[in-house]
Amino acid sequence: MRRWWVWGLRRWAGSLLTVVLIAAGVGLVAQAGPKAGDTVIVGMEAEPPNLDPQQYSGVHSMRVIRRMFEGLTRQKEESTQVEPGLAQSWTISSDGLIYTFKLRPGTKFHDGSALDANAVKFSFDRVMDKEHPAYKWGKWSFVVGNVAMIKSVEAVDPTTVRFTLKFPHAPFLVRLADVSTSIVSPKAVNEEKEGFATKPVGTGQYTFDSWERGNRIVLRRNERYWGTKGRPDRLVYRFIIEARARVTELLTGNVDLIVAVQPD
Repeated sequence: MRRWWVWGLRRWAGSLLTVVLIAAGVGLVAQAGPKAGDTVIVGMEAEPPNLDPQQYSGVHSMRVIRRMFEGLTRQKEESTQVEPGLAQSWTISSDGLIYTFKLRPGTKFHDGSALDANAVKFSFDRVMDKEHPAYKWGKWSFVVGNVAMIKSVEAVDPTTVRFTLKFPHAPFLVRLADVSTSIVSPKAVNEEKEGFATKPVGTGQYTFDSWERGNRIVLRRNERYWGTKGRPDRLVYRFIIEARARVTELLTGNVDLIVAVQPD
């Protein structure tokens, strides 16, 4: 009898952790569960080294950054299909070398500045052009692979931006959906310089609130977001390195979700 009870408990715990992992993987703010006004606390396996999307390294960084920043395109939840993001439409030249994007009008960064073609150009030039003033304020080791095919970025008018490629690149729209090619606020970068990595400003569902080193990062819902707003008022990311400690925090109710759980 005792064996059956232990087996049933393990099966229940395994099912619970599976649900938690699925919820964390598909985007916790877009799924049913949290209600408006809630705070959702996530137990993560590590602390992000920084919150600059173009300097991110590792999935633990991406989980937080993705809530604050967006790219011109994005991938549908649970799909490989690309859909409009900050760009509401685009055209591709017959030779596959020129991509022209129309931006969503009226979109704002969290600091109130406008998302326009110059902001898009700035976001790419700062990691591609060694002579760009902002190039020296970051380390661009990961993003370079996602922009290597880009020859130039041109702001045609405030809502139109044109990319010219060095060679045809079939997955280019997917590259633009990657967190490393997210669009950043030029105003915030120019004001904070290297400090932008710890005081990030994007256009996403959530805005940066605070970062208690070694403990937690707190985000707040962006009430001016152009799309569907996040459900919880706050997202709290706690750094709990030990896997068993994360499980304990979940089962005692101190966190709502945990990620990077060992199979056993």
